[in-house]
Amino acid sequence: MVYARDTEAGVLTFGVSGFLLRDALVMFDHQTDSLWSQFLGEAIDGPLQGRTLELLPSRITSWSHWRGEYPQGTAMDKAGMGRFPAQSFVFDAEAAQFVGEQTEEGLSSHDLVLGVNVGSEQVAFPMKEVSEQRVLNVEIGGGAGR
Repeated sequence: MVYARDTEAGVLTFGVSGFLLRDALVMFDHQTDSLWSQFLGEAIDGPLQGRTLELLPSRITSWSHWRGEYPQGTAMDKAGMGRFPAQSFVFDAEAAQFVGEQTEEGLSSHDLVLGVNVGSEQVAFPMKEVSEQRVLNVEIGGGAGR
């Protein structure tokens, strides 16, 4: 995904936060330290929270094809750029947890669940359990559910 850096808040310069949201990169801008979801193209935390970036057209190609089409083009040279030991996190504005960390229910942050909301009660069924058992009988919201 490629986004325009020119925003109503000015031209932004991005860095890598070390966080992940929905298994995708979370960037930060050097101007305001807002966190930006690469997946959503939206600031998810900080002074620019809720603002979105303009999605630009892009394509995946080979180096030789790109070089053939743009012989005078330049590519980013990362030589000399310091690297830092980034940790992978699943980012949540309320709480961050390590990817793969087990919950009390034995689920990891990558497990899919089927969520059900009845009245003021919510329950989540692990999809691996749903696919194995096919039918689950539980009582939520004061009545039997299937």
